[in-house]
Order: sequence, then structure tokens, then C-alpha cells
Amino acid sequence: MMQNDEKHLSQCWGRWVKAELRYSGPRERKKAKDGKSYLNKENERVKTYYKPTTDIGPNKLRIRRERIRKCMQRLRQRQREAHDDQESQAVE
Repeated sequence: MMQNDEKHLSQCWGRWVKAELRYSGPRERKKAKDGKSYLNKENERVKTYYKPTTDIGPNKLRIRRERIRKCMQRLRQRQREAHDDQESQAVE
């Protein structure tokens, strides 16, 4: 049964779900085993990806802001639609 669920999820959500299913178990075991030290190491690792906007050139910064703006518009639209659906179901 689990295999069918995993297969269905991977078909629906693609690579992201496969990666989550594959790596979430080891990550959780590592958190349980190492505790705070693991979290500190993980936080430091993630911080290396951060780039201040002062280090990005004006063109790349403009492109980045446009991309983020589009993503946020789509997210807000989906949230509005989900909220409207919940309200319409509650009224019925």
C-alpha cells in the first residue's frame, strides 16, 4: 500500500516529493540523534546560501525582484481561491 501511495505522490508532485520521501527519514534520525549540534550545523549550512542584496548587481536584483513578485502574486491568488472555496463550502 505504501508503495502505491509513494508512486501516486511522485506522479502528482514530481521530483520534489521523491526527494522529500528519500531524505526526510535520514534527516529526522540525524536530528533525533545529534539534537542541537545538528540544528546548529544545519543553520550554518543554510546561511551560506544567503546573499545580501548589496552584493547583487542592479540588473540581477531587478530580475530577482520581478521573479519574486510573480511568485508571490501566484501564491496569494491560490490562497484567495482556497479561502473562497472554504467559505463557499461552509455556506452550503
